[in-house]
Amino acid sequence: MQSLATQAAAFAARFGLPNIMSFDGGRCLHPALPTTEAATAFLTANAERDPPLDVYFCPADLRDGFVGKPTKGDCLGATWAWVDLDPPKGMLDPQALAAWQEATLAEVDATDLPAAQLVISSGRGLWLFWRLPRRLPADEVEAINYALASRFGGGDACHNIDRVARLPFTVNSKTDQLATILRDEVGCTQVEALPRLAPPDAASEAVELGDLGTPSPLADEDAFRAAFEALPCDQAKRLDLLLSALNPAAANDFRDKPLNVRDRSAVMYSWAIKATMAGMEPSVIRDCLLSPAVPAISAHLLDPKKYRPAARVRAATRQVARAHAWALANGWQPPGAVEAQEQAEVQATGLISLAPVPTDLPARPWLVENLLMDGQVTMVSGRGGDGKSLLALQLAVMVAARVEFGWWHPRERRNVLVLNAEDNIDEQRRRLLGACDVMGVDPRLLEGRLFTMDRETLVLVHRDPADGAVKTSKLYDRLAELIEQHSIGLVVIDPLVEAHINLDENSNADMKELVLMLRRLARQRAIPLLIVHHSRKGATSGDQDGARGGSALVNACRVVVTVERMSADEHGGIRPPEPKERYIRVTGAKANYAGRIGDRRLELVPVELPNGDETPGFRRVVFGEVGEGFDVRTWEHREELLRLVRDGRGDGKLWSSKPTGPRAARLDAEISQRFCLDAKQAKDVLARFRDAGLIALGEQKGDDRKMSEVWVLPGTELPEGTAEIPF
Repeated sequence: MQSLATQAAAFAARFGLPNIMSFDGGRCLHPALPTTEAATAFLTANAERDPPLDVYFCPADLRDGFVGKPTKGDCLGATWAWVDLDPPKGMLDPQALAAWQEATLAEVDATDLPAAQLVISSGRGLWLFWRLPRRLPADEVEAINYALASRFGGGDACHNIDRVARLPFTVNSKTDQLATILRDEVGCTQVEALPRLAPPDAASEAVELGDLGTPSPLADEDAFRAAFEALPCDQAKRLDLLLSALNPAAANDFRDKPLNVRDRSAVMYSWAIKATMAGMEPSVIRDCLLSPAVPAISAHLLDPKKYRPAARVRAATRQVARAHAWALANGWQPPGAVEAQEQAEVQATGLISLAPVPTDLPARPWLVENLLMDGQVTMVSGRGGDGKSLLALQLAVMVAARVEFGWWHPRERRNVLVLNAEDNIDEQRRRLLGACDVMGVDPRLLEGRLFTMDRETLVLVHRDPADGAVKTSKLYDRLAELIEQHSIGLVVIDPLVEAHINLDENSNADMKELVLMLRRLARQRAIPLLIVHHSRKGATSGDQDGARGGSALVNACRVVVTVERMSADEHGGIRPPEPKERYIRVTGAKANYAGRIGDRRLELVPVELPNGDETPGFRRVVFGEVGEGFDVRTWEHREELLRLVRDGRGDGKLWSSKPTGPRAARLDAEISQRFCLDAKQAKDVLARFRDAGLIALGEQKGDDRKMSEVWVLPGTELPEGTAEIPF
């Protein structure tokens, strides 16, 4: 008669050597060679140990030469499917175990699945194996194994392709019982006859619901209805959840996706997700899934051909855990989670010393200095038709091609996504050609660099009518995925009003939520977000509060730039060569982390496209340039500047010489706007006029009766309360 070691080695060889192992103090031991003789010697030596080690085999097909316990990378696939069934905890009595094995095997054979060809008693539990007609890839085997484990209440992770099982004809050290073969039949099972269920990912498997307590299936429909009254949701959601359980055909959708009501497993799972997101306790959901009073959602679990009775509680709990994991992954938060998180954050809050300042303090992450910063929101604001969208597009081209535009220089080249809700794809491409022509950019350089979306709506944030909360949309989640997939380094939203729905634009609370949710996109990927927004009626250039809607919108942006057409007065004072409609003023209205840019000008240039269409593009234009050849004696605006100093700003008040303060009182701000100078140029002009003795500094009492510096003409009669400063 063959020894136990010989029989064990012969059994293992059926699955393909090398595949047996034992574990000693964390070390994985293998036979010296992948042969039956080496396996027999290994098992014989182990049997002579005192006590012998537990010996296992891997039912998957393994590559040669693996080290240690096999990993998924060592598995080529498998020609078997399997499930591991464990008895109740604490059951060690041999007679009780034998009775449990007999009853469990009878329940499994009573299901509508093909009978397993191979059944092994591990000395405690059961391993069932179905022989397959061919080797299947690892993911297909795991899907079958996971479905079998769900049906029969298999052990945790027993579906994994690298799982090891007790080797027959060896001793189980926990029970001192010999592992034996209870059934060994010929034939195989067609793959199509076995169920499949994709195992959850690692995040889903990590969801731990804790002890749900003793099951108490709801006795009747009245008890089922009563369970809904305590739900922390509105009545409409309660009724939808109730109807989904009592009559799925009347509520056969989930998240706008049709549900096959004939698929009892899908009905059960989708209802568990709805119940979870409605705030129902996990234990109550489990008891509903086990209640014969609600067959629409419980019939799948209670069918003896699908699940043996002892496996139903575990299967129901697993369904609840899967539903819980799905809900968490799709933005749901359990009742009280927000408050608990806030409390934890408050408790973790401490004090940080600002000093000493580290020597390697990082620089601000500007993509475009004073305009676009990683993790922050920049706004371009202006009236309709003033060129906001065109400016945003050309800024996008500037970053995607890394070229200079106007006064801006991107620090690096990045992929850019422009979400334009007002123009179709063809019109966006026409505008792109015009922008590239004016900027001197070959459009071919932008292939795979500049992107958009072909959608009629671009709603990213909305108010949920069910609970009134401001939430992100499915498109928001998809956008986050696309930003990562395409390595987007700048996102443009044009216009902002198309990115939200059911929010009150004049509500500071709503606008703050909107910008914070959009900023989250920027911070998750450490990229800037540029939003295009309309200004309110009567807004003036450089006024950060000129943007339409609640002030919280502007407050949440770190940089605000305004765009405004040239006025008739400006055009008459500057006298540029083209009509006033051709020029816009770009002004820095807000800059939290840098000095605001002064007034700058762009000229709208018409571009004729190859198809005969005409489209505009912006180019930089400078009036009143102050260079090395500047001469106060011949400057074209000399007399007008002297007249401004002489007349003051009205009501006997002279122009302030301070570079800060209200713009309406400062001479540098006035000549900057009037003569199209930036802040540095305006300061330089005034300094040169002063050095030439054409203007001087004086003092004048203000409305607060305090003396302040003002600009005056030397040797002129000064208003009362004014004195020329003698230096």
